Amino acid sequence: QKFNSRIRNKIFYGQTGSKDLILRKWKSLTDYIRVECDGRDITPKLRELKVLAVIFLNIQTYSSGTRPWNRQFGEQRLDDGMLEVIGVTTYQFPLLLAGGHGHCITQCRRARIVTMKQIPMQVDGEAARINPSIIEISLLNQAKMLVKRKSGTKGVSEGLPPSLLRIHVSKISMQDYEMYYCQKDLLKSLAKPFGELTIESTLDLEQVRSQIRKLQENNIGAVVSSSKLLPEWCFLDSVTAERFFRVDRAQENLHFVMDICDSMLYILETDDNIEDTDIHSNLTGLLPDDLVT
Repeated sequence: QKFNSRIRNKIFYGQTGSKDLILRKWKSLTDYIRVECDGRDITPKLRELKVLAVIFLNIQTYSSGTRPWNRQFGEQRLDDGMLEVIGVTTYQFPLLLAGGHGHCITQCRRARIVTMKQIPMQVDGEAARINPSIIEISLLNQAKMLVKRKSGTKGVSEGLPPSLLRIHVSKISMQDYEMYYCQKDLLKSLAKPFGELTIESTLDLEQVRSQIRKLQENNIGAVVSSSKLLPEWCFLDSVTAERFFRVDRAQENLHFVMDICDSMLYILETDDNIEDTDIHSNLTGLLPDDLVT
């Protein structure tokens, strides 16, 4: 009866977690556990980092969508049978909600945890106090899962492998966005085509940003102004609500590309200086020097 409200649950976890972060009751956690990954003892590394918790991930997200694993230390996949092992300190826990990462220890296929005293743990969000025990984690089996695509995506990947998507990218100027941001259909008609991407459906927006940079590099030297992109731009969510919404740059790693678009990906140019620059350059080529200011 006490935990029948999601909001009440979050308030309770927030209060309890904040108290524990201040008191640091488990600051000596590594004195009561031993962790082995594929037969290698990583306990000394955890003790050196003074971690408050150890996370074993087999998916990309944790705790309401945070991503504690930094992919600079290796890509995460759902079907590779690998576990990501992350150590988190007192100060890193609140930073996870702001897009931060923990200490990426290793990737392994089998983990073995030995506890010497009763320790609080979570398994898929379910909290429990575990008596001294030996815990082994490894892949048991795999199963194919059905995924419901958003409306409008049925023909997006036609002719491509199931994991690939062909998405058209269009850009919207800040001037148009500020005038018509509540009129989605009108903004779509004002958007200028920028290019086309063939990408994996599991990419997050941070990864898609790098793909758009490559697309921009391929467009360098193009005469058509719509093939050029301003230095400052952001993604627009075109499917969640009745209007467009900007996606915060710091939160891009928390959103998958299919969370914000269907067959068309929209980006917003947040710098309005390019139009004046283009007009001035055109005038320079057409008018005598004494008439160009």
